Amino acid sequence: MHRLLKDIDTPYGQRDLFVVEAANKLGINEVQGLIQKAKASHSKLVFLNHANSRQGMKAGNVMETLKKGNVSEHNWTDTKDNGTRLFVHEKSDSDRTQAIARTYGDLQDRSQVQVLGATNKDVSTLNTAIRQNLQQQGDINRHGVTVRTLNPPVYLSDAQREVVSHYKKGMVLSEWQKKHGRNVKNDFTVTGVNRKANTLTLTDSKGKTQEINPNSRQTKARQFSISQPDSIEIAKGDELRVNSNHFATKLRQHQTLTVTGSNALFVSLKDDSGKRHVLSPGGQLQDTPLSYNFARPLSKADDSKTHTLIGMKSYVASKELLHDLSQHKDSRIDIFTDSGEKLDKQLDKSDIRPSAINRGYAADGAPEKFVNNQTFDVLREDVSATLATLKDQVLDKGLIDSAVRYAVGTVSEKEAGFSQKDLVKAAIQYAFEEKGGQAIKETEIVGHLQQAEKNGNLLSAEYHDGTRWTTTTAIATEERILDRLAAGKNTQIPLATSEQANQYLSQHPRLTEGQKSAVHLITTTPRPVCRRPGPGRHG
Repeated sequence: MHRLLKDIDTPYGQRDLFVVEAANKLGINEVQGLIQKAKASHSKLVFLNHANSRQGMKAGNVMETLKKGNVSEHNWTDTKDNGTRLFVHEKSDSDRTQAIARTYGDLQDRSQVQVLGATNKDVSTLNTAIRQNLQQQGDINRHGVTVRTLNPPVYLSDAQREVVSHYKKGMVLSEWQKKHGRNVKNDFTVTGVNRKANTLTLTDSKGKTQEINPNSRQTKARQFSISQPDSIEIAKGDELRVNSNHFATKLRQHQTLTVTGSNALFVSLKDDSGKRHVLSPGGQLQDTPLSYNFARPLSKADDSKTHTLIGMKSYVASKELLHDLSQHKDSRIDIFTDSGEKLDKQLDKSDIRPSAINRGYAADGAPEKFVNNQTFDVLREDVSATLATLKDQVLDKGLIDSAVRYAVGTVSEKEAGFSQKDLVKAAIQYAFEEKGGQAIKETEIVGHLQQAEKNGNLLSAEYHDGTRWTTTTAIATEERILDRLAAGKNTQIPLATSEQANQYLSQHPRLTEGQKSAVHLITTTPRPVCRRPGPGRHG
């Protein structure tokens, strides 16, 4: 598809038909590019949208957005039974990881097995536990070599790159410069973060420092890539993954590697195509983007595997994920979770995100955005930053993720429009209650938010303009209510005239002024509307 979008030489015409498979994985920019290309050449364009499958990692649901336009739509349902077996194992948080590691280690053939974790922390914990278990079994050597890595690459959106609160000390910013006709890579370590001035202090390999503003035109032109330094131990039997292209070793992004030998002088690797690589751990392998590949995130699940082990809390499950993992006949899925009952309830829901359309209302000048995938990412960062101001309060990232989902779900049910600060307050209250019944007053949360804003930490800079979040469901409900009110005007005769209502009220002095106003309004209005107090209730 990307080759098609970049192709400016092929003369496409009216007889050409573009068919896009798995269109549910596409982002808005990609779909716009395809539509523009088809329109320019008068070609036909067909999107095959797998409605029961997961969406791509890009924000929004572009296929739902496309349906709102004047496009032809056809539905086809596949009802074949592929015989996938699903096993649910109820395990506590402390036992879940070790149970998966033991199950994986007991398998004789692991070539068609994949292990998935819900969060990056879960994946890291699973990789460590599985590797330790395999070392105890003798499948991985106990002694290896330690290699410095720049891993994983830190991916920030264009808006996030402009704000220093998304950077941390120790991160490495790399740029390529042309010197003597050759491309030379320069690495700079972030040694200082000034949130008030929105500047970063960078130090190069020679100790020379410079100060940059990531929002300046000069910094954007340098096109830095961002990495997080780390280290990894490599021993015979290890499974590794390449997270980005590496020039020195010529390793490619997404390659999987098996370590066939290692010592202080060399590391022998075999990639997924069978090709062997012999590299120096102290030279070529330094600063490579490597990680263990025993477990991977849910977002990188391999649909071609026939056996999947998943470790996750029940609220993370989705029927779209299970649909994608059960494409092979007689495949097997083992889910290790906290509660089978909660898992069943969660699978009744859909994980399809609402479309990412922006709307602006001139009523109060506060721009609105529909809730999309970025809402959760930004809210997670704001909640983490706020919790950092609460001394001695350390919360698990999994609990923070749960709090974020809870906040968006409950606040959007109560309010049609809500601010970023409303979401942060709801998420923190939930997180403290779930941690062990700890109570925290709303005034305390507001105080910490104000202190964080004074320190330049919160709230997310891109939402300082008063942005309010809303949902497509809330907008549709409001529009439907307004349409009904407009359609009902002057269609019914009031129960009484104003004179009749006043005469009746004068004969009932026991009523309060508020009650009298309510009676007068209801009886003299052509179509009264009653509202019952409570979240999400309209009458």
